[in-house]
Amino acid sequence: MKKSFLLLATATLLCGCKHDLTGTYSGFGNDGSLFSVVIVDSNGKLQGRYQHLWIDQQNIKEDDGLIDATEDNGQIIGTLKPAAFLSQTIPLSGSSDGTKLSLSGQASMSSITLDLPKTSEKELNTQKKELKNRIRNIELNNYINKVMEITKKESNFLDYTKNVVSKISSVEKFWSDTTHLMNEQTQQQISIKNPDYRLSLASKMQAENFASEKERRDMNNFKSALSTSAIQRSAIDLAQGCHQAHTDTPNNPVPTDRKTWNDVCLSMYPIFQKYMERIDEINKSLDAAQTVWDSEHPKQVQMSQDAFNLYR
Repeated sequence: MKKSFLLLATATLLCGCKHDLTGTYSGFGNDGSLFSVVIVDSNGKLQGRYQHLWIDQQNIKEDDGLIDATEDNGQIIGTLKPAAFLSQTIPLSGSSDGTKLSLSGQASMSSITLDLPKTSEKELNTQKKELKNRIRNIELNNYINKVMEITKKESNFLDYTKNVVSKISSVEKFWSDTTHLMNEQTQQQISIKNPDYRLSLASKMQAENFASEKERRDMNNFKSALSTSAIQRSAIDLAQGCHQAHTDTPNNPVPTDRKTWNDVCLSMYPIFQKYMERIDEINKSLDAAQTVWDSEHPKQVQMSQDAFNLYR
């Protein structure tokens, strides 16, 4: 994917020459941007600075430096010295008729080519805003992809958990039924004196208690996975990021595509609301199951221990 870029240059002339180079030169290219201010002294010497702007992922990167050149009847010869530490000076040559600035140069590690129309400071500021809007479009596209991804995960979660509440209820019933069964077995063990039969019942009751504990462990694992789910955190982060993306702040100008942002943001809320309602429903069921477990499990443990004591 090619990076968008802006080529920007400004020239200011302080002496009378055949071609008046005073003004701002700027234009868009394919992978960056350049802004330069050039000053021409009374001897026809051009001195100034340049600014190079380009988009890197979702940020604007910047290079700047100095231009030192001479102009004679529209022909320009000089150098460009980037401000970066240990950067290489680039020899420059080109021309300008006052309506267009053309410069090019190459060193062993660097090169530059400019072919920029004369614009204005106002147009330059507009171009900078356009560059920022390109970043906003990148952010929007990335956000749309994330919304699609998290919405799909939420939908899959809803499908996967549509029967979870009924399953939790069945586990509650299993715990209660197990307690009832073990109580009946305890009565049988008391009434029947046969040691082998008593041992058989004690072993069954122990297995039933272990089965209850296994269901408990499975439920705890599910609850833990639910509480640490990345889906919920990602959805909340997206909602917060969406709000920040289209809210006016000094450092966050209103994008031109506010309605698109709003539409995309709002598109995630219905499924997110269903997801959160399902989470709440499951958590309430888990809490109810915890109450049943706290009531039934101590009884089961005690009856299992008593069964072996009675056998002995």
